[in-house]
Amino acid sequence: MNNLKLPTIMNEEKKHTIDAVEEYSQELKLSHIENGIDLDLGALIEERHFNHKTVFENDIPIVSFNGIKALSLGNFSVISGKPKAGKGFSLSLIIDGFLNDNDVIDSNYQERKKVVHIDTEQSGNHAQRLTNTVGKLGGNNDLIDGYWFRGVAPEPLIKIVDILIEKHHKDAGVFIIDGIRDLSRTGVNDQEESTRLFNKLLHWTQAYNIHIIVVIHQNKADKNATGYLGGDMVKKAELHLSVTKDKTDGTYTIEAEDTRDAPVDSITFMLDNDIKPIVVEGKQGSIKKKTAQEYDRSTHIAVLKRIFNKGKGLTRQELKNKIMYEYNVGDNKANTFIEYFIDPFNKLMSEEGTRQKRQYILSENNRLI
Repeated sequence: MNNLKLPTIMNEEKKHTIDAVEEYSQELKLSHIENGIDLDLGALIEERHFNHKTVFENDIPIVSFNGIKALSLGNFSVISGKPKAGKGFSLSLIIDGFLNDNDVIDSNYQERKKVVHIDTEQSGNHAQRLTNTVGKLGGNNDLIDGYWFRGVAPEPLIKIVDILIEKHHKDAGVFIIDGIRDLSRTGVNDQEESTRLFNKLLHWTQAYNIHIIVVIHQNKADKNATGYLGGDMVKKAELHLSVTKDKTDGTYTIEAEDTRDAPVDSITFMLDNDIKPIVVEGKQGSIKKKTAQEYDRSTHIAVLKRIFNKGKGLTRQELKNKIMYEYNVGDNKANTFIEYFIDPFNKLMSEEGTRQKRQYILSENNRLI
């Protein structure tokens, strides 16, 4: 098991056997919610209560795409794609961004910077490509620990993931499970088994306050992740990234299919002669507009109607947050949108009140002209 160190309570004869994994797995501390034993509903309700003053330790952003929050602690994300679509290279870009920052992906999180890569589909040599590619990108790949478990049955695989998360979570903020379907005992179309695996992901991410990236295949006929398992993962993930390859020009595209937060830009890359992903401009039809001036007035009116759908004025921060969400721009760019809207020449919005109590309203008494 790649020199996996199991606890010292095991004798040498049992050390690297499935029995040893089974024994240690039973010793792991599982939540009462997960195992359903002696669950105190009153205590659970009290523990899960929140209001506007509550500060959650998880949901800490750890990865951003072009300045937009993409991944956070206490959650999981999904990368899906067809075979040979570039999922592994996409993972390399994301992990390089987390560890080293690059042109499109970065991280302000500085605590548990280690990454644990668990590959259930490939040989050790192929699984190591992720680590090697991060190194080719010019960054530090010393903080990536990899394990390959191709051919291992689902039951021991889940117990192995238990062990690895327990072993590494104090130093690692990101875990990758490349081949989540291999943890399923009955394939991807068993709804009960899918729910069981989803509950395991919730337990791992919440109990250890980590982020898990799971990789799953797409159906041959469409871009949907395979089976009940893929459907459940996608619906409940913090972010679902779809990876596709354009065979005509050799480009790969990472596209956010679903996200709980502000939409993130698509990322297009090619492989250079060293088999290293190089980010390139997106295709002409998908280039993102960067300034307020690039949008039609009718588009701005439709967006502002959504922003002010309650008919009330907004503080600058409230307005900025909504602009960042609607237009998929960062903080500084959102400020330029506000200045464009309140410009007398455009007459889309006006300011009212003093500096500390200033609010923004739609032009002409909350009516767009």
